Amino acid sequence: MSIVMTLVCVILSLGWGGTGMAQDLPPEIVLDQYLLEGTEALDEGKPDRARRAFEKIEALKVEPPPAFLFTYGQLLVEQGKTEAEVRKGTGLLKRFIVKEAKWSERYTATLKLLSRAAGEIERLGCQEDAYCRAEAERRRAERQRTEAERQRTEAERQRAEAERQRQALIRDGLRVVPIPGGSFKMCCIREQRDCHDDRCTRCRCRCGLFRSDSMR
Repeated sequence: MSIVMTLVCVILSLGWGGTGMAQDLPPEIVLDQYLLEGTEALDEGKPDRARRAFEKIEALKVEPPPAFLFTYGQLLVEQGKTEAEVRKGTGLLKRFIVKEAKWSERYTATLKLLSRAAGEIERLGCQEDAYCRAEAERRRAERQRTEAERQRTEAERQRAEAERQRQALIRDGLRVVPIPGGSFKMCCIREQRDCHDDRCTRCRCRCGLFRSDSMR
């Protein structure tokens, strides 16, 4: 029994000692610890755990480093479920870009995130407003009608073009077929009673011609 009690006492003492040491750390070091936890959680695909770590940083009431502003801002813009969360992420990214300026490696990425945030704010804000949702639905229906009209117009154009080509292959009541430009032979056929020349003539032309589909 004495051995068990001794082990319990040791475990409890270690636990209290560890907590005390954590409490004694400067806020800047605790911030780095939470930032590391949040970054690792994101790398593991656990955004909710990362958000909890970042919220602990906010509770420290110390000036966060640029890495926190960018990482937490990116998380809120990409994973935010409400307009308020995306707006908060936008604020963090703006603070980051002001601090880091144009020479930051993340400058372009931040600009892209801010552009994305603007669209997300509009989308999420619209979801919370009945009039906006109705207007968005009306615009969506209008786009569908416009696309359907475009497809119908294109189908009619294709039918008209096919009919034009079909009519172009009819000459003097005879159905004709096109022949491309180039060199070809033209000879008399048995059906031509007024043709008495047994020789064939080689013709050359640069443009296309038409011949009757009964000719060989």
